[in-house]
This record gives sequence, C-alpha cells and structure tokens, in this order.
Amino acid sequence: MEARPILSAASGPLTTLLHHLGAADVTHSGRTLLEHLAGTAALLRQWGCSEHVAAAGMYHSIYGTNAFSFACQSPQLREEIVAAIGREAEHLVYLFAISHRPSAWLTAFHEGSVVSRLDGSRHPVTGEQLRELIAIECANLVEQGAVAGFVEALLKLPASHRQALISAEVHEGIIQLTEERTK
Repeated sequence: MEARPILSAASGPLTTLLHHLGAADVTHSGRTLLEHLAGTAALLRQWGCSEHVAAAGMYHSIYGTNAFSFACQSPQLREEIVAAIGREAEHLVYLFAISHRPSAWLTAFHEGSVVSRLDGSRHPVTGEQLRELIAIECANLVEQGAVAGFVEALLKLPASHRQALISAEVHEGIIQLTEERTK
C-alpha cells in the first residue's frame, strides 16, 4: 500500500511561488514537499472539489502543521499567499496550519470553531469550510498512503455521519484509490 500518486511539480503560477519559498528543496514523505503538495491538489481536483479547495490543498502545509513543523512561509506573512491563491483558499490553509488535526475537525463539527494550537484562540468555521478542510485532510493523508487512522475511521462512520463530513465524490475517490492500492 506504499504506492502514491507521484506527480511532477508542473510549472504554473501556483508552483512558481512554492519553488520560490523552497518547497522543492524540502523532503516530505520520501519526496519533495512540492511533489506532495501537487499530489494533494491533484487528488482534490480528481475528487471534484472546487478550485479554491484544490489551491488550498496545493498550499496546505506552507505555514507548517502540527505534524509537519517546517514552514516555508510565516503565517505572519499571509498576504503573499492570499495574492497567489485567494483569500478563501488561504483561509483554509491557515486553519489547516493552526489546528490540532485531524481531531480538530471532529471537534469543530460539534463546536463550530477551530482552536488554534498556537495561542488557543477560536476561529469560527462554517459547515462547508469544515467539509473542505476534511477533504484536504483526506487528500493529504491518502496522497501519503496513510489511510489508517483518520481516513479509515471516517470511512467506517454511518453513512449519515460520513455524508455530513465529506461529499460523495470525496468518499468515492478515497474508496477507489484505496482499492487500487490494495490490489
């Protein structure tokens, strides 16, 4: 189950800034961070997610995360990322970075906010933003071949609960990839 989508970091406006920030020089999951980010975005597109969600997937760990501490960009310099991917996508990236993920998503489902792991502040999230963050989380984990844990638990939820957290397209995309990898 180690096979992952290995995508070259194709050139383009989203990858140009990532190159500039050093993502092609950082190791992540046995490849470069840039390759992982491009693979995450590609999965989100394949699963039918909107372009702002795919852009957020392309930048999801640019500020570092609780699981990947290296930051290519300081969250204090968010406007450069906003200019590259838009405010809506950057807001998802920021929430992804500051959260104790993946458990933060389940807490946010009940509380309507994400608590910052950095300073304890609360950041409100809509149901749609939460679904987008969970899609990014799933693409991030699936892209790395890490379906055990959060993704596996998500897939085992009763259909009504799972449908509240992920779209049918994301669910089907995860199922298809995990089946392909176990063959």
